[in-house]
Amino acid sequence: MPENLNFWCLLELWKMGDSTAVLLYKEENYEPKPPTKVTKDEADVKAIGLPLGARSLQVGSDAGDWYVYPKINFQGQPGRVDQGKDYPNPKEMGLHHHPVMSLKRVGS
Repeated sequence: MPENLNFWCLLELWKMGDSTAVLLYKEENYEPKPPTKVTKDEADVKAIGLPLGARSLQVGSDAGDWYVYPKINFQGQPGRVDQGKDYPNPKEMGLHHHPVMSLKRVGS
């Protein structure tokens, strides 16, 4: 990831005002803005304005690690995303080409 892109990702988290959040984006490469902020387990991201799921995400530096799922209600083979990291596409999240349709914090 280019250094300046990481700066903008961190700036976006700062503007959202919550390093404990996961920021979900409809498209790959953190588009469009603004993202959808998640701070708790979500069984169906359609309910929070992402009818086709999330194709990229950013995990806040204090957000903990999360499991991301290709189906609603925490179904399907999950990927794991780590706090403080950015994931520009489903493949980087371990979901191959599937968008995130549900997510939950590791240990919840």
